[in-house]
Amino acid sequence: MLRAGAGTKLSVPKGRLFKPEGCDGVAALLVTRRTNGRLSKRWNQRVRVDGRETNLGLGVYPVVTLSEARQKALKNRRSIEQGHSPRDPSVPTFSQATERVIELYSAKWKKGSRSAAMWRSSLQRYAGPLGGVGVDKVT
Repeated sequence: MLRAGAGTKLSVPKGRLFKPEGCDGVAALLVTRRTNGRLSKRWNQRVRVDGRETNLGLGVYPVVTLSEARQKALKNRRSIEQGHSPRDPSVPTFSQATERVIELYSAKWKKGSRSAAMWRSSLQRYAGPLGGVGVDKVT
């Protein structure tokens, strides 16, 4: 049995997934042989995101312990349950992205000009309904 903690000896068949006891299928240790002949041991989580099965890397053993891998896997599960992909960083909304663009370029506009206000007004008027939509969903 593999226990969480440093100094744990690991004896796992090569090229196979090892599921530690008490893990409840949350994380598995993937052991593969690298091109230089050494073994690679990585924590792996297999999840279904948007109807597709995906492997998520949780870290390298022994740098990431079993308990840390469990915590990361649980965080991924919660993210999926809330409708977010654990691989994607949080995607800004359209209004957040436009504010960021205005902040970046307003320093280059003339001092005292109304360009920032005009941009905000135009975007609100013509693209207002897109304000709360994620940038990845805008086509």
